Amino acid sequence: MVQQTKVIFCGVGALGSEMVKLVLEKPNLKIVAATDVFEKVIGQDLGRVAGLGHDLGMKVLGNPTEVLRTTEADVVLYAAEALFSQMFQTVRVALESRKNVISSGDEACFPWTKSPDLAQRADELAKKSGVTFLGTGINPGFMMDFLPIALTGIMKRVDKIMIRRVADTSTCGLNYWQQCGYGRSEDEFNKLLAEGVVGGGIHFREDMEMTARALGWDKIEYKEEKKPLVSKVRRKALSGVVEPRTVSGVEQGAHGFIEGKEVLTYHYDIIIHPEEDGLETGTVITIEGDPGVVCSVTGEQAKQSWSTTAAILVNSIPRVLAAPPGVLSVYELPPARFMR
Repeated sequence: MVQQTKVIFCGVGALGSEMVKLVLEKPNLKIVAATDVFEKVIGQDLGRVAGLGHDLGMKVLGNPTEVLRTTEADVVLYAAEALFSQMFQTVRVALESRKNVISSGDEACFPWTKSPDLAQRADELAKKSGVTFLGTGINPGFMMDFLPIALTGIMKRVDKIMIRRVADTSTCGLNYWQQCGYGRSEDEFNKLLAEGVVGGGIHFREDMEMTARALGWDKIEYKEEKKPLVSKVRRKALSGVVEPRTVSGVEQGAHGFIEGKEVLTYHYDIIIHPEEDGLETGTVITIEGDPGVVCSVTGEQAKQSWSTTAAILVNSIPRVLAAPPGVLSVYELPPARFMR
C-alpha cells in the first residue's frame, strides 16, 4: 500500500484550484483539509470550488489558523498572500504545528530581502519543529532565479545575467488581477502605482538578491521601473475583461549593480493575451562571461503560468520533505522533477 503524504491547502483560488486537480492525480498524496478566507467559497465543497464539476465530500473551511492547529498533515500548499509579512502569522502556526510549507507568494522565494526579522523567526521556528519552508513557482522559483543560477554551473566566469520574459496572465486569479491593476485607466493605474497598491510582479529584488547570494556576490544596489501597457482592443480573461484604453499589462525593468557595475538586468512584460500586441510568450536568459550562455525557453508552458506554478509547487513536495529544516530558497535544493 502506498504511503500517502497528507496535504492541506491554504487558498483555493485560481492557483489553489489547479493544485487541487493535480494532487488528486497523485496516488501518494492525500488532501486532508482546504481553507480560504473568502466568504463565497467557505462552506462550499472543494470539488465544486476547484472546478471539478462534482463533489469531493470535503468542505472549504474558514479560520486557517484553527485548521492548521487541529489537522494532522505533512505539508501545507500555500496560495494566498504575496507579501511575507501578510502570510507570516498563518505560516507561523503551520511551522509550530510541525508542518512543512510550500508557498507561491512572491516574497516567499527570498523573504530575507524585505522581512529579514520575520524570515529569521520563521527559520528558527522551522528548525525547532524539524520542518521546511520554501517559496517557489514558475516565477519566482524557476525562470528568473533557479534556472539562471543553474546555468552558471557550466561557466568559468560570470560577468552579467540578463533576462527577458513575456508572460500571458489571462488565466490569473482575482488577487493577481488586482495586484497588476488590470482594467484600470492609465491615470488611475499610475496613481495607485505611486501609492504601492498596484504594480504587477513584486519579486525582482528577491530574485536578484537570491542570485547574488547563490553566486557569492556582494549585496547589490537595486533599481526598478514600471509602466502600464494600455490595450487597444477588448480582452477577455479568467478574472475579468479589459476594455479598450484600459490597462492590460505591466512592463517592468529591474537592475542590479555591484560597485556601480550592472550585473543583473531583467525586462519582464506581464500581459493579458500578449499576442494582441504582437509579443510572443517565453523567456530568454543571456549570461555574459566565459563561456557566454543564451538559453531560450518557449513552448506551451509559456502560456500556462498558473498550471506550471501549480506543477512546480506540487512536484516540490518530495524535495521539501527530504530537505533540512529551516527557511530555504530554491537554489539550496535539488531541482523539482515530475512526480507520478
